[in-house]
Amino acid sequence: MAQEAVRNAAEHSGGDRIDATVTATETYVELAVTDNGTGFDPTMLNGHHHGLAAIRTRCEALNGSVSVTSTGGSGAIVRARIPLRTTRNRHRVAVPSAHPSPVPAIPRHRKPDPYGNSTSTKSLV
Repeated sequence: MAQEAVRNAAEHSGGDRIDATVTATETYVELAVTDNGTGFDPTMLNGHHHGLAAIRTRCEALNGSVSVTSTGGSGAIVRARIPLRTTRNRHRVAVPSAHPSPVPAIPRHRKPDPYGNSTSTKSLV
């Protein structure tokens, strides 16, 4: 998301300065990308702005939100905020459970055999 927001600002803003800031709290992580370019009217966005649409899609997949603030002549600010959940005093991005990890979980008590031998009778293929 950060890479796409910075690329959009560099390509479309017409400005000479881009700032990217990441803020983390106990409840969320927020990315803010600002530029000092010509600005635009965010209500006039149409289907031709694939970069902003990609940022929104990625952020919403993580239960987050995106806001775009801009007025003509004063640059733009793109903010992406992703909520965190707390588990055993660890902060993690709240990934939807509808998208399970494609990598099978390996129990912590058993390390994988580097030679490919398996002590299990269950096929992994």
